[in-house]
Amino acid sequence: MIQRNAIAELISAPPRAASREIAARRLAEAGCTAKQIQAITGHKTLAEVERYTRKADQVRLARQPVEKLKEADGEFASSPENANCFSA
Repeated sequence: MIQRNAIAELISAPPRAASREIAARRLAEAGCTAKQIQAITGHKTLAEVERYTRKADQVRLARQPVEKLKEADGEFASSPENANCFSA
C-alpha cells in the first residue's frame, strides 16, 4: 500500500500538470485502478486518467504473457521427458 508521504511526494513536484502525469503513471505501474488514480490525482474524468496511464497499462499487460512464457519454459525444461531437449 502506498504511504501518505509517497502520495504527497508524487503530487507535489512542480509543475503540477507534469507531477499529476507522473503520479498517474507510477500509480498505474503499481497496479492501481483508474478510479483509484483519479481519487488520488484529482482528475475530473476517467478519460483524463486513461490518457496518462495508457502506456503503463500497455507495459504491464505486455509483461504478463512474457512471465507466463518464462514459467511455461521452466516447466518444460524441468520435465523429465524433455530433459534431453536441453542437453548439448
